[in-house]
Amino acid sequence: MNGAGLTAMLCPDGAQPFHSSVSGRSARACGLFLATDDIADTGTDAVHEIKLALEKGNPLQASLNAPPGAVSRLCAPVDPWFQGAARELAFEARALEMSALALTWLTGCALTGKLPLRNERYAYAAREVLERRLDHPPSLIELAREVGINARSLTDAFRACFGTSIAAYVTARRLDLAAILLEQGMSPTEAARRVGYTPSHLSNAIHRRFGIRPQDMRTHHSG
Repeated sequence: MNGAGLTAMLCPDGAQPFHSSVSGRSARACGLFLATDDIADTGTDAVHEIKLALEKGNPLQASLNAPPGAVSRLCAPVDPWFQGAARELAFEARALEMSALALTWLTGCALTGKLPLRNERYAYAAREVLERRLDHPPSLIELAREVGINARSLTDAFRACFGTSIAAYVTARRLDLAAILLEQGMSPTEAARRVGYTPSHLSNAIHRRFGIRPQDMRTHHSG
């Protein structure tokens, strides 16, 4: 799948085993797994609300309507500067943010109201175009013309569907892709070329987004 995704599942005792796969693509994922007893012992009402939402509805739910920036941040490597108890605290902060994201989504707090289907369709069509052309994305006017809607309507539809502007989405996805390439061992220069950045621009953007330099991502992966 393209873009930022969310999955939540409730697996009661005796549930059948399952597996998931991504065909023909690279993917990064992060997750929070809690046993039923752990949920009971957390003392956090939010975690209980997530469990209740899954019990009331489908026990396996997924969505692509997630804030790309939040998902990317949660999937990013924890800075190796954090060590010992500080590193454990950093992971705990990630777990709390994952819970907040899941709770917001499952309880329907992220969006109020619903776009007309035709506008929503244009927003998803625009996202598909952007995903194919991340290295050289079209201008807003070109994108709107390609999907068949005016620029203002596309801007409003895209933000309502994905919770971000088109420009911010492109930036986030470019940096997501660059991070994946760097973690796979690609050089910062080549990764920058692949996402349409100069090496210095990519270095500064990666550092602002993830708090770590491209060469450190690559070193961390190889180590």
